Amino acid sequence: VSQSRYIVVTPGNPINGISRKIEGSVERKDFKKMVDLLPIPDDGGVIVRTASLGVSQEDFEKDLSYLLDIYSEISDRYSKQNQPGLVWREDDLVIRTLRDGFLPDTSEVLIDDLETFKRAQAFMKRTMPSYIPVLKHYVGKKNVFSKYQTEDQIELIYGRTIHLPSGGAIVIDQTEALVAIDVNSGKTTGDNQEETAL
Repeated sequence: VSQSRYIVVTPGNPINGISRKIEGSVERKDFKKMVDLLPIPDDGGVIVRTASLGVSQEDFEKDLSYLLDIYSEISDRYSKQNQPGLVWREDDLVIRTLRDGFLPDTSEVLIDDLETFKRAQAFMKRTMPSYIPVLKHYVGKKNVFSKYQTEDQIELIYGRTIHLPSGGAIVIDQTEALVAIDVNSGKTTGDNQEETAL
């Protein structure tokens, strides 16, 4: 099984499918038509991934071509192996993040390690060449995470207190048995107890 941004190729399993997360019957019919037009080898199939919503036939064809090239390379390496050994390594975390999380409206992707940046460029060139200008090699003196306060934002995401615009707060505590959610009114006061609670 080889996976790309929009489809999964299943060599040896000539059944096509669509992600269960794509629930709309219109979308499912449209995807079925698009898959039927793909030049899928007779002994293989494809599965349409959830990230495919809104993509074109050309996007599917590029993904299929990319995955079939990878499968061909894997098969070739395997046939030349005389002893147990590595024939293929899954993409690293950065490439998987680009593959699965990159959105067309992304304005900038900063990578501070030159080697990683080059790998990301090569991946984008193969799969999404029109978005290569979005990739930027960050060379600032300040750590990229510090410059954009990424660590502070992550801390906020995982913090237990959510401050509300009204002056109150929600405090979430996860225990072994349950998740406790405490709603504090803080400075907020209404005309009566019920209004304050709301």
